[in-house]
Amino acid sequence: MIGVIKNNLQAALEAIALAVVTDRNNAYYSRVRLHAEDGKLWLYASSDLMSVRLPIGANVKTPFDTTVSHDALATFIGALKDLEEINIVMEIDDTALKVRCGKISQHFATLPAANFPLVQGPSSEVGVSLSTSALHTTAEIGGLFALAEKNPSDPTLACVRLLFRQTSSGQMLTLTSTDKFKAVSAGMTISGAPEVWLDKPILVPVSSLQKGITLMRKLGEESVTIAFPDEHRVQIVTANVTVNIMRGAGTFPAIDEVFKRAVKAASVTLPLGLLKTAVKVAKIANARCALNVSPTEVALTNNGDGDAKGTHFPIPCSVEGEAMKVFVDLTILEKIIGAIQTAGAESIALEFGGPLKNIKARCGASDKPLPIVMQAIFGVLSPDDPKAKTVKEKKAKATKPETDAPAQAEVDAEEVEVEEIEVA
Repeated sequence: MIGVIKNNLQAALEAIALAVVTDRNNAYYSRVRLHAEDGKLWLYASSDLMSVRLPIGANVKTPFDTTVSHDALATFIGALKDLEEINIVMEIDDTALKVRCGKISQHFATLPAANFPLVQGPSSEVGVSLSTSALHTTAEIGGLFALAEKNPSDPTLACVRLLFRQTSSGQMLTLTSTDKFKAVSAGMTISGAPEVWLDKPILVPVSSLQKGITLMRKLGEESVTIAFPDEHRVQIVTANVTVNIMRGAGTFPAIDEVFKRAVKAASVTLPLGLLKTAVKVAKIANARCALNVSPTEVALTNNGDGDAKGTHFPIPCSVEGEAMKVFVDLTILEKIIGAIQTAGAESIALEFGGPLKNIKARCGASDKPLPIVMQAIFGVLSPDDPKAKTVKEKKAKATKPETDAPAQAEVDAEEVEVEEIEVA
């Protein structure tokens, strides 16, 4: 028999839920292991992607070690949150776990803890201490373009690449992701990474990494230590909490080379807030638009088939290089703007390779050091697809304008293709 504080148990169950999965082949993946001893109730969750262990304080009269359905227990404890009674009592009753709050009780079926998947504790290996908030931001930006699920032909696209580097200003941890049509890289300054870690890429499924960091934030952990106890795992740990994440496999695309060889035919720095507004306005008419780059402005223009017939939104600026028109997916551009805003920048620097070349985006110059350094590269839309050309020619004959109007991009979802970026 043990006693715990209701709110503490509820918070722990909510946090550890991030590691619980439903798997018909392994009933334990959807369960939580409860191990009570020495004044603590340890909660464990485990799957083939990640595992977690965390403790809460407990008044342990009779130790026990068992497993129950996580969702069933979490639902029961959550339903009690508005009751005045703050204590929860747990005890093993024959083959069930009896959980009581005042006079209210529920019995939960158990499975033996001996068969629960192994959850490793903190490693004694060297680790690097990081701000949880900064790591969260870096992972959110760095994993922006990772696929939500594994691609059977290239599972690395569902991963984020961790890379420790030594730069002229110190050590940096960079997280990079790509779907082969676009790529993003976000870096944060660190210290204390051992030399053997430097320039050695480590792949981690982006969903597992983000869940592990979110779990630490839910528990209020302000700093964490990241370590690599073996060739299969990444650990995120604090004094009490351990998150094990299984590494990804494969060879990550040579994104660094793509960033290096981006051609700069034209470049411009734009106020982030104004570009964000321009994108919102243009999306009312169409999710695609043209960026008309001229020496004195960048104008977002498009046509629409609904109530909003078209957009012309000029942004005054000074452009270096060639004048050109490039077609972009506004949803992608909007995500990049959001990432740069999250990184703390107030302006966005854009480099254009040409009408059918990649666009490179990064944080604009700032008066203060930015906590996150990021850059992104994405392929432009092709208006010259043979199928699209036929459609546009038909449209042009039917709707040819009588007067000279601002150049607008006739870009519809069925009319364009995205050029794949050249990844070695």
